[in-house]
Amino acid sequence: MAEGLKIDPRTAYVMKSYAQVLDPYGIEHDLPGELQCIGSVYFARAPGSDDWVEFRHLPAETCAALEDRIATGKPAETVPFDGRVECIADAIGAVYDPYMDNRANDRARALEAAQAALDALEQWDATVASKRSDEPSEDLAP
Repeated sequence: MAEGLKIDPRTAYVMKSYAQVLDPYGIEHDLPGELQCIGSVYFARAPGSDDWVEFRHLPAETCAALEDRIATGKPAETVPFDGRVECIADAIGAVYDPYMDNRANDRARALEAAQAALDALEQWDATVASKRSDEPSEDLAP
């Protein structure tokens, strides 16, 4: 359950598999015959994690959001939530709205573009700050 708390339904990877419904992780090797039932089960994992968590072991809100994402065919967003990135993505979406066909994929692209823009601005700020620190300060100037 602890790993399930780390899963953001917007960015999670989702997988459908066939497994023992009462033992989706395959750890119970002596499951009695009357309890064995193969069915489709869904697993999710956070980007960067190797731990898949069966939907029933996720918080209810996370599970519902993932089920909604599956039902609507919405892909995982590739940029984790950041208010600044969301704001930039909204601006990108507003500019390009007439050209956007697939809303889910376009939102993911806008988020990726926003993250790239924010990274570029942070790099610019670091470069400017570095150049400023290389300049002699006014009180040290001859």
